[in-house]
Amino acid sequence: MLKGCPGCPYKDFKYFYDYYGTPDYAHQWIEAAFDGESTKFRNGNADFGKYGFVGRQQVIQKGSAYISVFMYVVREFEGELLH
Repeated sequence: MLKGCPGCPYKDFKYFYDYYGTPDYAHQWIEAAFDGESTKFRNGNADFGKYGFVGRQQVIQKGSAYISVFMYVVREFEGELLH
């Protein structure tokens, strides 16, 4: 959604890329939660070392459902606008 596709960079994706400073911010968020570590974004960092297993489980579930799936929806939506 950043480069190499028709219409790239996608407008809505670019907002998140500009804020977090990385195209795979959802993946990095979830991995940091699995590892109990801090994210290393330009903005919006979280320290999952402060969370127990239950808290990290919730972050992983919601990060997967809301952050990752949202970007899939953005890709599908913006891709359809180009057709």
